[in-house]
Amino acid sequence: MQKKIGSLAIIAVVIALCIGASSVAAPGAVDEPVLTKSYVDNYMDNLAKKAMDKLFAHFQGRVDSVIPHVATDTNENKVETVTSEMAREISQHLNLFTNKPLKLKLKMGDALYGGTGTEFNILGGYAAVSGTLIDMTTGLDLTKRARAPQKTKMMSINSDNPLSGLIATSEVTVLVSGYYRPVIAPAPKYNVIGDGLKLLGVVSGTNAGYDLQRPATRDESIVLLTRLLGEGAAAESYTGTSPFKDLTWGANFVNYAYSKNYTSGTSATTFSPSNTTTAEMFCTYVLKALHYNSDTDFVWTNSLDFAQSVGVFTPAEVAGFKKSFLRDEMYYMSYYALFAKLKGTETTLLEHLVSIGALSASKVVETVDTIQLVRP
Repeated sequence: MQKKIGSLAIIAVVIALCIGASSVAAPGAVDEPVLTKSYVDNYMDNLAKKAMDKLFAHFQGRVDSVIPHVATDTNENKVETVTSEMAREISQHLNLFTNKPLKLKLKMGDALYGGTGTEFNILGGYAAVSGTLIDMTTGLDLTKRARAPQKTKMMSINSDNPLSGLIATSEVTVLVSGYYRPVIAPAPKYNVIGDGLKLLGVVSGTNAGYDLQRPATRDESIVLLTRLLGEGAAAESYTGTSPFKDLTWGANFVNYAYSKNYTSGTSATTFSPSNTTTAEMFCTYVLKALHYNSDTDFVWTNSLDFAQSVGVFTPAEVAGFKKSFLRDEMYYMSYYALFAKLKGTETTLLEHLVSIGALSASKVVETVDTIQLVRP
């Protein structure tokens, strides 16, 4: 088993070197082809087919024993249909391989990742691009696209990024072939917190409810930060600018946060609003709402441990955030941050927001009475 995985790693390195030596264009605009058409056409057949055949044969016995298959013929390919929940049983500690198109049905928030050379094709539904994917027909780089195209063959070409693939933003059906791993979003735990934060005016949700089963984006986290600071209205009406050229619906909030030095970009001119917010990123925002300084009080990459050390979150909560951080956990973190004390005071964030008129005292009482959770 270890020998085969090691061999695959060598193959992946060879593939990456081949791409770098002969197939990848110089970095440029998002619509600039990054692979030659001939490379894409011959890639799987010539270089990886034998390796994938051997690997698939090795795993097929385990796949057959766990997943019920429904075989159909689609475009002259044998297509196997599984659900992501079943696939999880054998993918939690094991990366999978298939040398023929495998149809996976994902729910919103589920992710499907692959290594260099893995092919994806969305048959129905919507998904966001994660990591580095290219359009196999045109050779265009899809990395900066907020939504992956449907019925288009895409390939992961970044062997250094283990999170290249798709994140389902609705129920989605995907064909995958090559080296892959589905990651299943847990069922939401904190709908009641979403209801409470909405009552307080801190969140408004999305057209899909609270969308708790998917990762939060950077612009979503900035909106929540400004509201935790009691500055949501000022941010929403802000007319100033920033150097960021890639802002979308949350532009006013991001520009406002930048003017207040609450946030910075991913480069001199980009904010990457659709990129995923990590637990460390959002915890940094929470600590700023509590008047801590990320330059002098803590390092943002260590924000979770610092928050635990000053009593904002419990050790069990921090361990949970490190394990999984979706909008579900972002709402949880936001709600319980309200009960943390502002730096150097005995005043909680909740008390502060009520005192400045950012929150209604009566709605606070109603919210606290409604949310009856026991913190770990």
